[in-house]
Parts: sequence; C-alpha cells; structure tokens
Amino acid sequence: MQQELVQRIIDTIQECLSDIHTAVPAEIVSIDRSTGLATVLPTMKKVMSDGSKIAYPEISGVPIVFPQGAGQNVSITFPVNAGDKCLLIISEESLEYWLYGMETDTTLLFDITNAICIPGMFQSPPSTLYDSCDNNAIIMLAGGTKVTIKDDGVTVDGDVKINGKLTATGYVYLG
Repeated sequence: MQQELVQRIIDTIQECLSDIHTAVPAEIVSIDRSTGLATVLPTMKKVMSDGSKIAYPEISGVPIVFPQGAGQNVSITFPVNAGDKCLLIISEESLEYWLYGMETDTTLLFDITNAICIPGMFQSPPSTLYDSCDNNAIIMLAGGTKVTIKDDGVTVDGDVKINGKLTATGYVYLG
C-alpha cells in the first residue's frame, strides 16, 4: 500500500515535470528581419506519458537574441537564415509584457511558446575554432574575409574599406 502511494507520487511529479520546458535545440523556419522575431521548429520530440513520442509544433514570434548593450548603441549581429540551428531558452513566464509592454492573463509557466532564440547552435564546430583556441584570438569570418583579433594586434585577410576618417598613432607601414 505504502509503496503504491510512493509510486503514484513519483508518477505525478514526473508527469508535472514533463510539461516544464527549459531549453531545447531548434531550427529556424523563417525570420522577420524588421521585428527580429522568428518562427522556429524544436528538433527534439516530446515523450508522452504512454512512452510515445511526438514532434513539437512550429513556434512563431520568438525573439532572436544578439549581444548588445549601451541602450542598443553597441551590438554584434550576423545573418540568420531559415535552416540555421539555434537554442531555445524557455521563459518561466509569458514574454508578452517584455515584448509588447502589455499584461497577459496567461498562466502558462515554462511553456515552450515563451521562448527566446539564440542562433549559432550546430552539431559541428566552426572552421575557425581550432585557430581561435590555439592563438587565444577572436576570429570573425565572413565569406573570404577573415579578421583575427589577438593581444598583439588585429589582422585582416581581405580588402578593407574605410568610410570616414582614419586616425593612426605610432608607426604606420604602407607596404
């Protein structure tokens, strides 16, 4: 009798936990570049209480996160396209107030529809990872242009175009 009660409690807790989402890999289906919102498709399957698995549905209106600060005056962005992989972080509460400044009546806690998208999650590392780690460097690659930032300076492999003033101090080598 007591063992059955303990098992029922465990089953109830596990069933409740199955509806709590925290983070899940996904694929970007589409992006609205004017709003920064994407439609994404989680790439995991939800395990149902009977053991069967079902695919998650597409989720629309998911904010894409890019590093930025200083009141959005400083940011790093890069192209995000359909088919790119990402990580969805699930908010414990609705994102509507944060996104639109409006209260919501939703009671959906940890619901997968309240997610933000962090692009850049792939099964294999970028081609520059080894060099970056080996040289303690930040490496930016865009097509055939490569910018490497290390403690001894910045190297640009590719053409450089300057719109505006160039101010230099110290030795300038024009090779």
